[in-house]
Amino acid sequence: MKKGILLALLLVMAFSASAFALAPIKLEDQKPVFIYVGPVADGGYNYMHDLGRQAMEKANPGVKGSIVESVPEGPDAERVMETAIRNGAKVVYANSFGYMDHVINVAKKYPDVYFNHCSGYKVAPNVSTYFGRMYQPRYLSGIVAGKATKSNLIGDKTDVTDEDSRFEIENMPSEIHSIVITDKDGSSQTGAFLT
Repeated sequence: MKKGILLALLLVMAFSASAFALAPIKLEDQKPVFIYVGPVADGGYNYMHDLGRQAMEKANPGVKGSIVESVPEGPDAERVMETAIRNGAKVVYANSFGYMDHVINVAKKYPDVYFNHCSGYKVAPNVSTYFGRMYQPRYLSGIVAGKATKSNLIGDKTDVTDEDSRFEIENMPSEIHSIVITDKDGSSQTGAFLT
């Protein structure tokens, strides 16, 4: 019994060691840079990321982040990250899935810089990922669609010849765990489980 507890404790310590791989950076020394795939004035995705930056600055008065807008997904992303690091950035936020490989490339060159990548799946000792929960807005959009239908039918027509649509179709099942079909009045009729 004691050996089992000791083994479990050692495993937990081994797997959590990567969380402590880098030394903490004082707030005033972080100089975070936020790299956006589009303009902040888009009123959507980049705008919401920038509101997060502003909230971070308000909550941490010693931290002042900088932004670089409309950075293409490609070699320019690496150039922008490296320039920001040479200018003192110790924390990099990259807000596009298309930056993923570029974040990993730059992170290898700068092991003392923290990288935060939105929506990716590749990590490293100094790279983490973040993303919102998608099942909640999908559920709510299903309710809206159900309330709006005039034919009592709802669905999604996707052109599978489109590169972006294929990506969404391939990845959607990993996000869907259940579907509830409702009447316009909101009462449940049928449930289904997808894996």
